[in-house]
Amino acid sequence: MACEEPLAGGLLRSGVGAATFPNMMLLRGAPFLVAGIMLSACKTAGTSAAAPAPAAPVSASGLPARPNPQAAAGITPQMIARGDTVFHTSSCTECHGQRAKGTPHGPDLTSGRFAQTNGSYAEIVKVITTGVPVDSIADPSFPEPMPARGGAPPLSDDQIRSLAAYVYSLSHR
Repeated sequence: MACEEPLAGGLLRSGVGAATFPNMMLLRGAPFLVAGIMLSACKTAGTSAAAPAPAAPVSASGLPARPNPQAAAGITPQMIARGDTVFHTSSCTECHGQRAKGTPHGPDLTSGRFAQTNGSYAEIVKVITTGVPVDSIADPSFPEPMPARGGAPPLSDDQIRSLAAYVYSLSHR
């Protein structure tokens, strides 16, 4: 005589008598068996398996996103915004122009070609801090010195870091 009896987990034991009950007991333990296999696959010889590499970021166009050089240099959008203000309210525009494209008195800061530095954020901070004295001018087409700390009044360390972030952002997009 066939019968169906409810078992734990919503499974039914069906069949004649208890003849199929051992088979059903194996099925009840299947989730634990699968979980054990999965866990053992994650560890081999006492070491955990390496996590898969994260997927490359994708831009809105579906193409791989370019890395953000400002973030890589520890530069935040807030630093860039403060630096923009410093650039346009201090003496920087007198030599580098309102758009930082350069004038006969100071080089273009947007091209990525720097005469006094390698273009890294740290080097830009250094040039702004120390200035460019006449005897250190590397490009004779710009013969005027650059005052240390932006001239008078001198820029604070925070203003210098923000200004450097802004200048860095102009050529590292």
